[in-house]
Amino acid sequence: MSRDVRLRVEWAVEGKQPGSNDEYGLIACSRGPLNRASFAEVRAEYVTGTPRQLPQITLGWVGAGDNARLMLIIRRWSDQADRSGRGIAATRYFSVPYRQLAEHRVSYEGLYRALDQCLTDPAYPGDGELLDVAVPILNPAELALRVDRTAMSVAALLLSDQHVCIVGDPLSAEQRLRFLDVVAALLPYGLRVKLRASTWTSVAVNHTIRLSFADAAPAGARSVVWGEKAAIPGRFHAAHSYYEHLAGSAPHLTELIDWLAADPEQRAFNAQGRDGALTRLAEFEVRPGTRRRPIHRSSVEQALRECAEHLTGGELAHLENPVAFLREAADNDFAAGERAAFQEIVKESGLLVQLCQTDVRLKEPRKVVLDVAYGPALTMAGLQHVIGQIEVPSRRLLHTLYAMPAHELAVSLYLASRLGGADLFRALDKPPTPEVVRAAGRQPIDAQVVLAVHEELVRRGESRSDTDLAPALRDVGHLAAPLAVALPHRPELQQDKLRKLLSAAYGPALGVRDFTGIVRFPLKPGQGPLLAAALDLAGQDSGEAVRAAVSDYLRAEGLAKAEVARLEAAMRAPEPVVVSPESPPIRRTTSPVHSFGKTSGGPPLNPIMSLQEDREPGEGRARRLGGRLRGWLPHTLSGWTVFVLIVLILFAVTVALVILFGDRGDPAVTPPVETQTSQPQYTPAATFSAQDSPDGVTPSGKPSDKKDSKKKDSDSGDP
Repeated sequence: MSRDVRLRVEWAVEGKQPGSNDEYGLIACSRGPLNRASFAEVRAEYVTGTPRQLPQITLGWVGAGDNARLMLIIRRWSDQADRSGRGIAATRYFSVPYRQLAEHRVSYEGLYRALDQCLTDPAYPGDGELLDVAVPILNPAELALRVDRTAMSVAALLLSDQHVCIVGDPLSAEQRLRFLDVVAALLPYGLRVKLRASTWTSVAVNHTIRLSFADAAPAGARSVVWGEKAAIPGRFHAAHSYYEHLAGSAPHLTELIDWLAADPEQRAFNAQGRDGALTRLAEFEVRPGTRRRPIHRSSVEQALRECAEHLTGGELAHLENPVAFLREAADNDFAAGERAAFQEIVKESGLLVQLCQTDVRLKEPRKVVLDVAYGPALTMAGLQHVIGQIEVPSRRLLHTLYAMPAHELAVSLYLASRLGGADLFRALDKPPTPEVVRAAGRQPIDAQVVLAVHEELVRRGESRSDTDLAPALRDVGHLAAPLAVALPHRPELQQDKLRKLLSAAYGPALGVRDFTGIVRFPLKPGQGPLLAAALDLAGQDSGEAVRAAVSDYLRAEGLAKAEVARLEAAMRAPEPVVVSPESPPIRRTTSPVHSFGKTSGGPPLNPIMSLQEDREPGEGRARRLGGRLRGWLPHTLSGWTVFVLIVLILFAVTVALVILFGDRGDPAVTPPVETQTSQPQYTPAATFSAQDSPDGVTPSGKPSDKKDSKKKDSDSGDP
């Protein structure tokens, strides 16, 4: 940061007492070498005309040798009025002995900012003591930012015999002062004791101001259009040579200004002074291998603001020098806090927005500003800061950002996924799989990055040679959460993406071990598509895989091994006994309530025999039977027709059983003793006799009349 120097400053105030009709005159003065008479002479010598607007700032000098002084004159409106109600303009004169500045050089702008807040009280106390103020030492780097071809040519033109007027500018008084400061910085410092300059002069006043801004140049003065290179007449050879030296030293303007400021020898704008200035400039050289001084943060901030101001005013030609300074500053090792300050200036000034215009001349400034504010490597936070300023980033901006070194792969993938094509291919081609996977899961999740990475991982998995894919996916939950962000409210599409990803990592079929590594209970919200994708690939083994995953979770929760084993057994359903239709029915002697013609746990062997399970008497059972047989019969039959057919079939079956088994019993099975109940008892199929109906009821649904005779036969032991 710049150091300050303490200066003792003489002063005087010109104006008139509020509420009076007095003429303007000196109303207060410091007690020093310059008295009221001295300031009255200065006032008469620095008449520039009646300005149309204030403030007005004039620079000059008085005295010579050891008594030489730099003058700063500031004219502003006060908040007071005279008796007629007219505003009062106060003019403040400040005088600084040059000998103080020979050791510690200051800029015009620095002196103005230090003194502009002094003596602003309208109730002036009369004559007083000298001011003691702190003024920053001249900063060559800051001045170098504002150098352009207009300033160079004007500085060279001042070495001629002509006065110079800048016309056609839209600048404020303070901006004009800064230009005057730059021009003076391109001359040896000792010439300031003879330089008179002002932010405005009237063409109607015969003044002695050598350099000023004006509406038009008076007769005999050289007019320079703002923003253009001044035309130097051919007869001014020294001025031509001086300009050529300045232009040749453009890459090293900071060192050049420092070199010129280090020459305090008092010079005048005459032949001897011109020769001395040209000699001093010709002696400047940058020794190879010498290292530049570190660039201060304030200089960079000033350069960024300069760029924003030039772009706002449409002065693209003036970007050359601040951009050149920023290019050099980009190589400095700025702290994170300093970079953050640069970024805020870029945002607040709208600099980046203006640099994204289509003008091809902005390509290099755009790159330089991004390097300084967001370099040396672009971080994700820096990228988000840039994107936050631009509603829709243009491809020009994306290409500039992509060309910067990236702090992490996620930054490159974010930009490449927007650019697509070869840029995306290059960004995804070389990084190892674990790094690519981590980039997709990097917060904040970016949908385009996730989908681009998904396609790349599926492509890599097709070769079946990427052994890093499955472990990398396990570390990030197989990208289930990022895909949920990328494809919100689309679980089926998430499932499809995850199925392809799992297939690429584990193969077309998942084993139980892989499944348990993918699906881990309890499932987190949003992991449904991952479970569905894993079940899809597990296929017939999905049941066993789910049981294994649940068991792993139970063990992880601390359940005893025996309890987990018991639950595993409970989750396994018994294997069904498959009986072919050609095999004879299995005869059972212990469970009379089992259905006839049905395997344990298996389907009925015969739809007719399944009627044994129907325990509703009469029409209800026949109606249900009709419903079961509806699929076996032509659809054109009516409900009553089906009922009649069922009755006929039952009758035929009964007659057949009587004929086949009426004269013999079954010695292998002992009929159970029938107990008296209020409801009809059903007999297993293996104990039926020829006198029984198939289900202990008649086809009409009424109980059989032969029950008592059956009991008697059984008691007598007649086979």
